[in-house]
Amino acid sequence: MQDRPLCEDLLAEEADDLWPAVPENVAQMDAWLARARDLVARGKDHERHLKELRAKALPMTPEARELVAQRQRLLEEEAKEKDYLARARKADSRGARRRIPQVEAMLARLAKSLSELEAKIDTSRWRFSDYEDRFQHSIVTDLVAKVAQVARVLPSVTALRARAATLRIRSIEDRREDWARAAEAIQAADDQVASSRYAGLPRLKPQLGLVPIGMDPASKLWEFAVLDSGVVPVRGEHQKLEIDADSAMVLVYLPGGTFLMGVQTSDPNAPNYHREGNERIAPVNTVTIDPFFLSKYEMTQAQWLRLMGSG
Repeated sequence: MQDRPLCEDLLAEEADDLWPAVPENVAQMDAWLARARDLVARGKDHERHLKELRAKALPMTPEARELVAQRQRLLEEEAKEKDYLARARKADSRGARRRIPQVEAMLARLAKSLSELEAKIDTSRWRFSDYEDRFQHSIVTDLVAKVAQVARVLPSVTALRARAATLRIRSIEDRREDWARAAEAIQAADDQVASSRYAGLPRLKPQLGLVPIGMDPASKLWEFAVLDSGVVPVRGEHQKLEIDADSAMVLVYLPGGTFLMGVQTSDPNAPNYHREGNERIAPVNTVTIDPFFLSKYEMTQAQWLRLMGSG
């Protein structure tokens, strides 16, 4: 049963070690995919072993038959939701796509219910007169379930790998002219093309995973979209960004600067005075922050799902 720890390792790595989808992680993704595909290929042998064990099981009780019927109803409901989800992702209707997060939440609830039901079925349906058969059935059932988990995440990791491998091309190499225009405008620090607050900053380098959108006409600050989080928004009336449920995250390029951090409690006329200040954030220090990107809006659940490869 050496595949049991392999399953657990693969599932743990998929959740913790393969993100984010950047070129530096492609080699690790390739290693994960190779091991996962070998494991899933061996899954047929484990399924065959499980089938042989179940052939030795005692007859089902009426209670077990009802649990199996409940599972069938849940599986049919799950199939309908998955079918809707597949069609919604391909639809041109924004209304249909807007329902995607709710459908995914429903599928998550159904998966939990099915998992709980399977546990009940295992204890009531699969009864054995022989202890060794009962023990082996428990082990192999768990193994088959874990291999199925790995099989379910294989497509998402494959897609993640494709995104990571092409991210530099899509965000930088294919948009060299856009990045050059953004860098020139920001360096010019002319309010016609970029805020004068950018004056004196080093030339902006292309940022992996981002694409320039342009200057906000009100703040004069430049804005950038996060690829793979949604559709890059465009400017509509009065040059305002047109944002909807499909839009990508928007980051604002802030010039940074110098400020006083901390509090002091001794001089009411000096900066950062607070008579009840916490000494843990004293004394007052001068801090300089380099230019940085900050999200213009709160990240939505749909954007998070798309970045994680679930939307």
